[in-house]
Amino acid sequence: MVAWKDAESNNDWEDVEQIEDWAKKDCIINEIGWLVFKNDKYTIISNQISYDNQAGNKTKIPSGWIVKLQKISITK
Repeated sequence: MVAWKDAESNNDWEDVEQIEDWAKKDCIINEIGWLVFKNDKYTIISNQISYDNQAGNKTKIPSGWIVKLQKISITK
């Protein structure tokens, strides 16, 4: 499981005070998947791994954005 701070955009017209409130809140994304690559710059997870070790639906996250990287177990 990985949690990271993500970038956000908003195209609504708002008062500056509302924008300041929004700016102070982090956008934290939580995702569960297989860790397929990690170095000092990037972490890549995939939520799809095939029987022949192909990875689909990958997310490439700048390592500096990661708040938490936690190993979880799956039991049958």
